[in-house]
Formats: sequence, C-alpha cells, structure tokens
Amino acid sequence: YKNRAAWLAKFEAEHSNLLAALAWAYASAADPAAGPRLTAALHPFWHWHALAEAQEWFQAARLRCQADAAIDPALTAQVLTRLSRYLGGYDPDLTRDLARQGLALSRTLGPAGQEVLVEALAQFVHSATDRHTHSGPQTPFEEVQAALDELRALVQQLGPKTTVDPRYYRGEWAGVE
Repeated sequence: YKNRAAWLAKFEAEHSNLLAALAWAYASAADPAAGPRLTAALHPFWHWHALAEAQEWFQAARLRCQADAAIDPALTAQVLTRLSRYLGGYDPDLTRDLARQGLALSRTLGPAGQEVLVEALAQFVHSATDRHTHSGPQTPFEEVQAALDELRALVQQLGPKTTVDPRYYRGEWAGVE
C-alpha cells in the first residue's frame, strides 16, 4: 500500500499481458485454481481501475471455485467476497447473498483465515448498509452491529503487521477504531 501509485502504473502498463495471462489461466492451466488465484491477486488493481473487467473475471472465478471442490476454501471465500464488492448496486440481492456466502465460508477457516475473515466482515457490513443494495429485505440491525463488532475486535487483534488493508486497522473504514 505504500507504493500503490507505482504498482498501479506497472499494472496499467502490463494490462494486456495480465489479460492474456488470465485467459490462459482459465483455459489452459493444469491447476484449476490458477485463474481464481490470479483474479484475486489482481484485486488491488481492479479496485482502482476497470470495474466491469473485475466483475467479469470474478464471475469466472466464482464459477470455477464453485465447480471444483478441491479449490482452497479461503480462495473461494475471497472470490465470493470480492465479487460482492464489484457487483455493488448492479444486483443488490446477489451482492448481499455473495457477501453472506463469503462471510459464512470465511468463518470456517480458523486462525489461518483471519485476514480473509476481516475482508468478508467488512464487505458484509458494507453490503448490508450500502444504500444501493437495499432493494430487498434489509439485514437486521443486530446482525450488522454484531458483524461490525466482530470486525473491530479482529482488526485490533491482528494489528498493523498483517497484509490486511491498512484502512481497516487505521479506522478509516466501517467505523473501525
């Protein structure tokens, strides 16, 4: 995160190569997780650029993860959570459903999956409170508050020496203090 601008510029310069690598990873790679792993790894770039492209590749990653039970559940949880983020207000019901699925799966990962759980909790809270995703039934306040409390506690426990987005532990997202 310290060199975000430099890394984004490098990703932008290699954009066509990254797309070719993604296409290969889904079409030809021997490892069925190669495509979803590369998709998840490109999240920081897509977060700042190319929203429609992120939606497309995360949809492909979701389909691959759901079709192959051998894919790491932590990767599947990341894919579901991030796809929920990229769908945003485009499909409110699916956005909330994916956030719930990602959160439920993240909670099964144990201590090794705590950073995945942080992201899933944050996205669940966001999808439950985002004004663009309120076309259907709302998530009960108590459920959102419990997730937010869990997020705060976990972020404090993990601290700043993790790979978790620094906005979480600095308190810049979802009211984390």
